[in-house]
Amino acid sequence: MGSVKKLVLVLLLPTMSGIAVAMAANDEMSILFNSWLEGKPLALVKIRVETPKADGVCFIAVHRFPTSYNPTKNGTSEVIYREKVRCGEAIVVKDFIKMVQVGMRDERNGEAKPIFDSPEYAVVVISKSGGFSRIIQTDVVKPP
Repeated sequence: MGSVKKLVLVLLLPTMSGIAVAMAANDEMSILFNSWLEGKPLALVKIRVETPKADGVCFIAVHRFPTSYNPTKNGTSEVIYREKVRCGEAIVVKDFIKMVQVGMRDERNGEAKPIFDSPEYAVVVISKSGGFSRIIQTDVVKPP
């Protein structure tokens, strides 16, 4: 009986680990799906930040500017990401925002396309050899 329990345990551990990994990867999708089911749809903004190839550590900061539909707590930019990483690495910063339609745009073929609130982000990267900053304008679109 002891060997059967060991076999079950050996088979169960990899299965549970696989389920945990799948759930973590699917977490973003479940958040988005549930927000749409609840009638409060969210959008996921992903910003890929590449750091310069240099020795040492780079500091990365990403801030979201407020909009009337996606305000911030204090009315100024909100910190989305602020960390130190090894120079030469690329990271992906993720931010969930409210998906709010703010207008309609006429397309060339006469079709109307919805326009959604699309906030701007400030990206700052600093290393020993210098740094850079960018303002990123997003274009939030409804999933097909």
